[in-house]
Amino acid sequence: MPEADTTIPIEDDFDYEAKPRITTKRIVMVAGALVALYAAYLGMNHGPAIDAVNEGGVTYDPISFHMLGGYNPTRWGEVSETESIDDAIPESIKNLDGKPIVIQGYMMPIVTREGRAQEFLLMRSMKSCCYGKPPKLNEIIYVKMEGAGADYQHERLTIVYGEIEVGEKLQGQKLAKTLYRMKGIGVKPAGG
Repeated sequence: MPEADTTIPIEDDFDYEAKPRITTKRIVMVAGALVALYAAYLGMNHGPAIDAVNEGGVTYDPISFHMLGGYNPTRWGEVSETESIDDAIPESIKNLDGKPIVIQGYMMPIVTREGRAQEFLLMRSMKSCCYGKPPKLNEIIYVKMEGAGADYQHERLTIVYGEIEVGEKLQGQKLAKTLYRMKGIGVKPAGG
């Protein structure tokens, strides 16, 4: 008995001979996608580059979370109580210790007084807070402001300048581990 033909004919109306057309609509779509990718890249690195700040005869040199967060400080649970995360910090970052710097990030207030943030975390990304991926230790700066504190910049890219301290330290009453701390001198919204 002859074998039955079990192939199913597939009908499609795709024109395999047609050449792709470059249209204005396609150019706009590609340009839009490139702009979105660039915006995402800037969001990861906290926007455009910032300028040095000069205040009180001191120049605060710009750094970025891209630099501070550009290495793996540790894999959680792999550092024993006798080992230090300091060993993982690159020399280029250790050399910032005690230097006046300016950086931009997102504020998360810890201590407020009369509506002003006295102490806050400056984070690489707003997504690090609440519902997003927890930040790495090297994507957070614990900031303690001098004087009256700073206006809280809610969900806004913020420029903070002051003196940075680099190295592992237990911080606060709950003894949270920090790699970066800053004596904050000034805060202002980015781009304004």
